[in-house]
Amino acid sequence: MAASKAKPRVYSYLRFSTPEQEFGSSEKRQEQLAASWLARNKLTLYETQTDRGLSGYSGTHRKKGHLGRFLHDIEAGKVPRGSILLVENIDRLSREETDKVLKEICFKLWDNGITLQTIEPEDTFAPGNKDDIAWIKLLFGIQRGQAESKRKSDLIQASRNRAFDDARQTGKMVTSRAPAWLTTADNGTRFALIPEAAKTIERIFEMKRDGLGNGEIERQMNKTATWSPPPVRRADQAAGKQGNGWRSSYIKKILNNRAVIGEYQPHVKRDGPRKPVGEPIKGYYPAVVSEELFFAVKKKLDTNRGKGGRTGRFSNVLRHLVVCGYCGRAMHYTDKGKRSKPGLVCDGARRQLGCPYHSVRYDEVLTCVLDNCHLLRPADVLPDNKAKSSESKALQQRISAGQAKLGESKQQLDNLVEQIARTPSQTMRDKYEERAVALETEQSVIETQIATDKAALDRLTATATTLKRWQADIATLRAAIAPDDATDVRAKLNAHLREFVDTITIYPVGFAAAYDKGLHGGMVPGEVTDGPRGPRRQHARRSTDWDEVDRIGELIDELDLKPRKQAKGFAQYVLGRRMSREGRFCRVRFRTGERQDLVPPGSLATGKAVLRGEDGKGMSVERTLPDLNGLWEEFKAGSN
Repeated sequence: MAASKAKPRVYSYLRFSTPEQEFGSSEKRQEQLAASWLARNKLTLYETQTDRGLSGYSGTHRKKGHLGRFLHDIEAGKVPRGSILLVENIDRLSREETDKVLKEICFKLWDNGITLQTIEPEDTFAPGNKDDIAWIKLLFGIQRGQAESKRKSDLIQASRNRAFDDARQTGKMVTSRAPAWLTTADNGTRFALIPEAAKTIERIFEMKRDGLGNGEIERQMNKTATWSPPPVRRADQAAGKQGNGWRSSYIKKILNNRAVIGEYQPHVKRDGPRKPVGEPIKGYYPAVVSEELFFAVKKKLDTNRGKGGRTGRFSNVLRHLVVCGYCGRAMHYTDKGKRSKPGLVCDGARRQLGCPYHSVRYDEVLTCVLDNCHLLRPADVLPDNKAKSSESKALQQRISAGQAKLGESKQQLDNLVEQIARTPSQTMRDKYEERAVALETEQSVIETQIATDKAALDRLTATATTLKRWQADIATLRAAIAPDDATDVRAKLNAHLREFVDTITIYPVGFAAAYDKGLHGGMVPGEVTDGPRGPRRQHARRSTDWDEVDRIGELIDELDLKPRKQAKGFAQYVLGRRMSREGRFCRVRFRTGERQDLVPPGSLATGKAVLRGEDGKGMSVERTLPDLNGLWEEFKAGSN
């Protein structure tokens, strides 16, 4: 008897926008609806993703929340094809613009074989669904959610504008949010200075007035200041966590912030960065420095602008790409001149924030990355999106049809506008205007469909050809770099790298920890499937096993080492060398979701290494392991 088909995994996604809803019924209601749907369809919940207090209108949940991480896992192949994402309704999934929801969420689900299932109303949006009614329902749901959020946003902004006017006339607080050196007093009705913060800010201005650079001020503040900026995240502040220390960039921000002399500049944020509204409100905050000191520093800053600072050389081709493998902070480019070669150092270690100080040679990392980029195969970095000529043709035809339909609709709208202008009857004008509104809505839907079809077509065509072109551009720019100048070329090379590369994580002394079965091993429960003796639960090894710890000890255990009693000591010997400079490597994550561990020459790490031919010309990339037999002989010789 054939085994029954395995049931799909069901992932539930819950979201609410304001922290206050956490104490209401929003989350509980969504959980109950999901449970009822699962019971009706005789399915089991595999996992729940919840974004609490994250906006679906601004896309914060997608960029920084669990939904974004879930979409990343989907693209990385961690969520099996055929799975279901269950949401209360489209509003919970997102309230962004239609094109963003389709491009950033829906298409990513469908491209990876994931079905979107809503509960209220109960609609299924499966990959490859050609049902026009389903498409209309989806588009209507997205647009309705976005329009509702926009209306709320407009009402909130009108309220804030009234609050800004009140603040100008009466000095009333607009919000309790304030610069880090202030707190609230008198039951939250006024602002007050934090004494230690006020002294520190004033000291920063005095040092700047006396000619110290921002870097020197940063170093002195990290050593001697009695107050430092709190964490950026409110949750970390509420938990009492310490900040990330002083940075020259934050010092620069303070030196240019007119809030230190009591001014408040209202801002609004719409479709992009925050923009100032109206004139600054003077006397809104208590001043932390005198106007005399502030303007003395401002004059010095204006005088120095364009002098010092960055030389414009753009030395670091890996800028904005390299991060520390141990704390996640950026790696800082260091160049001490002719005394040594340029290097990369963790910014947290450089600023004495707890990360150990380890440096790697910049040229070694750059060569390793560029050599591997040159030799990448499409299968290494591109998702499995085989060219489907029929699908491409269908998309092109749909785009052409949509553009023709859009042209007709615009012509009809132009004719209606003329009719409205010529018609004296108010009743007829009202009818024409209703039709005009309907045409505008139709045009919006058509334009959204065209945009989504173009995005889908781009994904189909951005395959191996795109990668080869990218590799060719990288090789051309690399060859054009001169030792001292070529600033523009370095900047272009950096920009080209970032087209395909997301991050380059540096491990200067190998993995930070060795594999421990008690900590990293064991199994995690998986889905229930039907077996020959009834239902059984599949288990999987924890995903962190391979990603974050050194597992060479397991490989050594499999070797036939003699004498066997020395095997444990040998494993510790190899681990010790791999968890030193000899085990350095870098992990490249590509924007497609794929990744590779790259091993520089002479390293004992495991990953992909560039091998050169005997003539030094031919190159190839192969998976490499340390020479355990050679290390075994060295270990035995050292033990005798």
